[in-house]
Amino acid sequence: MEVVTAFTSPGRYIYFTRSLYQLCGTDAEVAMVIAHEIAHHDLGHVKLFASWAPKFIHFPGARLLVYAFLTLERHLYGPKNECDADRHGLDLCIEAGYNAQECLELFDVLEQYAWDMENSDVIYGPDLPGNELGEHASWKTKVEIWAWEHEHGYLPIRDRRKVLLKHLQEKANKR
Repeated sequence: MEVVTAFTSPGRYIYFTRSLYQLCGTDAEVAMVIAHEIAHHDLGHVKLFASWAPKFIHFPGARLLVYAFLTLERHLYGPKNECDADRHGLDLCIEAGYNAQECLELFDVLEQYAWDMENSDVIYGPDLPGNELGEHASWKTKVEIWAWEHEHGYLPIRDRRKVLLKHLQEKANKR
């Protein structure tokens, strides 16, 4: 696949395209990608498909099944599960001995790729006027943010990094 992506599916399968691998400059960045995908398994995010999908993996056209799975997964699970996988994946990396800050450099890689593809939308999220993330945001703004996040399946790259930095801070405060 020429697509810059990584994803998981039921069974013991993690897909990590060469295109994404080549963008990663360090072992920590690669570990973060793999740990994020392992986290989906650890957190039970692929249970819905676990009973039937592995039976189809060796059939001709399995690639189409994978694309269909990705699309369905994005709409069923969305940004919450992706954030959970980011946090658990980072924890797995730290547990394995990787430096957390070096793992977070993966988001620099993803951001640079988005810039190269002229896709600032995935970096910043929807372009909405005003204080869209404030508690007093209008219902329309909240719906637009929800729709954007579920269309993309993730929070914007910068928000994902902020969530992980907050997670690290909370872990440090507990010590």
